[in-house]
Amino acid sequence: MANVTSIQILTDGPRNVTVKAVGILDTSDVSSATLIDPATLGRLGFDSTSPLPTRLIIDKISYNVEAGLAVNLYWDATSPVLISSLVSSGDDIDMKDYGGIYNTEASGVTGKILYSTSGWSGVLSYTVILECRKK
Repeated sequence: MANVTSIQILTDGPRNVTVKAVGILDTSDVSSATLIDPATLGRLGFDSTSPLPTRLIIDKISYNVEAGLAVNLYWDATSPVLISSLVSSGDDIDMKDYGGIYNTEASGVTGKILYSTSGWSGVLSYTVILECRKK
């Protein structure tokens, strides 16, 4: 069998986007892959003249990662910048009260959020939900 991964956009409004990533790994870790690309999301308004988003602010990360596995989130740039390494069973990282997690704007920034996994051994699974604001 091969790894099974899916990315689902749960909401994509004029201001907010919620994305869910689910994976069952049975052959290897996931190398760097795009989780969210702002350029593929809906506009920052309700009509066709509204601008497209170029960046995201992460307000909340909810996750459940099987023991031994880590899901690593990165801001895409020339040298990707680690946002967080998600490990262990279900938890939430809620940053709304602090203004959210902003892109570091490192050299070569694209606005994308990337992910990878590390620690694969046998059959392991993960679920990650990101609640973001468009910018």
